[in-house]
Amino acid sequence: MRKIDRIPNGSGIFRLGQDLAVAGSIGKAGAALALKTRKAEIAARFSEDFIDQIRKKTEERLNLTPEILTALGATEWETADEGGIFAALWNLSGGYGQGISLDPRRIPADQEIIEICELFDLNPYRLRSGECVLFAADHGVDAVRVLTDRGILAAVILLLHILKLLRSDPIVFFYSWLWDQPQLALNGLLPVIGAIAPVYYVAEITDYYPAAAYGLALLPL
Repeated sequence: MRKIDRIPNGSGIFRLGQDLAVAGSIGKAGAALALKTRKAEIAARFSEDFIDQIRKKTEERLNLTPEILTALGATEWETADEGGIFAALWNLSGGYGQGISLDPRRIPADQEIIEICELFDLNPYRLRSGECVLFAADHGVDAVRVLTDRGILAAVILLLHILKLLRSDPIVFFYSWLWDQPQLALNGLLPVIGAIAPVYYVAEITDYYPAAAYGLALLPL
């Protein structure tokens, strides 16, 4: 990926070994604009109580200042402004010449906002999202936990330390897929794969995949 010019935020660190996370719902500013300009269509589709819920979601202020993001451990971030979260992903990854491949379904979104987008055939991933922030952190899971405890929608959407490995390493790719299939891990499939995986691959992922550590613990000595 060709590197693009970008003024860094925070300490300007975006590297393999970090988590990529999102705080705040996508599409919020776009949904707020629809509430103001398309009132008749919205009222014909949704109940007044539901419209009130949407309005509250769009008017919610997260106040994720640079100081708060830094305190959460964020070393780089990008606000989902014009072009939405997809533009934020492009700007952040392009600023460091790092390609990104992820499942958009991991990106947090309020259901009420999604329904507004569906009504007007809008792409929430490309809508201006208000205070929605994409950020990189060494311990993104901890940051997301703090945000969630404060009532802020947040999620880790990507583990940067396996971006390049996923394209070339089937073992690491399998672990990342298995993390989304916990029942398979509990049924004993993970220990079998762990037994044949090179030790350095396993060491690379156990910090972020507790299921992998669980599999190693079950291996016979």
